[in-house]
Amino acid sequence: MKIIGGSFGLKGHAFVAGDIFAVEGSTKQDYRADEIVSVNARIEKSRKFGVLGFITGALLFTVLGSLLLGPLGAVLGFVISIAGSFYSNTTNIVDIEFRDGKKLSAEGSPRAIGKITRFAKN
Repeated sequence: MKIIGGSFGLKGHAFVAGDIFAVEGSTKQDYRADEIVSVNARIEKSRKFGVLGFITGALLFTVLGSLLLGPLGAVLGFVISIAGSFYSNTTNIVDIEFRDGKKLSAEGSPRAIGKITRFAKN
């Protein structure tokens, strides 16, 4: 998992290795399962507008729409290109608190986050 915040800085990685949770950020530290106080996982979703996709779609759909349906088709093609240019991005975040008071925020796959959640409960 990629470290994105907390007591270990903004860069580095954290992973489960056997019976140890290893954190390699600005400082390195290993934790056992009983040293993890809490694990909170969440999904952050963001919706964005793709400018390049909009320009390409506007050119393509406006021309095709005008050829097939005239001016109404051009307007319809432009509207379709706007609607098709929105995309969403999903990020899996986990916040971990350790017994020594340090905290860690990391970004990772659902599998990696599930692994740390299971590790902390054992």
